[in-house]
Amino acid sequence: MDYESVRESFFEYISGDDIMTEKADGNDDDGKEKVNVNIWGKNFNLNVDFSFEGKKKTLPIQKRALNMFLNAKDEMANALEHVKEFILADEKANVSEKEVENVFKFIVPVKLNVPKSNVVGVQCNYKFDKDHDINIIFKKGKFAKIAKVRVNWDD
Repeated sequence: MDYESVRESFFEYISGDDIMTEKADGNDDDGKEKVNVNIWGKNFNLNVDFSFEGKKKTLPIQKRALNMFLNAKDEMANALEHVKEFILADEKANVSEKEVENVFKFIVPVKLNVPKSNVVGVQCNYKFDKDHDINIIFKKGKFAKIAKVRVNWDD
C-alpha cells in the first residue's frame, strides 16, 4: 500500500463518528504530557509539546496558556468557521461547502504546541498537503490564525 492510500484510509477512519481515545494519565512514556480535548464534538487524547527553541523545561506561563486554551470552548467553536474557510480557499482541496461540513475528512488534530506564553497551536494533519500540517493558533485563549507547518519526515 502506498503512502497516499494509507493517508486516505486514515482520513476516512478518523472522519467516523466513534473515535476511541484512551484516558489521559497526564504523561506519556516519553515524558510528554497528554490531555483530552474536545474539538468540534470529537474527543482527542493529544500530546502537548512545550518545547521552544530547544528548551525542554516547561514554564508555568506555558501551563497557564494551555489551561486558558482548554477553557476557551467558544473560541474553539469560532475557529471551526475559519478552518472551513481555509479549506475552501485552498485550490488543492477543490471541495464544496457541503463536503467541508465534516472537517475531519480533511484535517486531523495530532498534537498541541505551546511554544511560549499565551500561545497554543492545534497541529493537524492536512489531507491536501502531505508536506505541511496546519496549526490552528490561539493567543490568550482567542483564535488568532491558521498557519501551515512544514512536516519534518526525518523525525
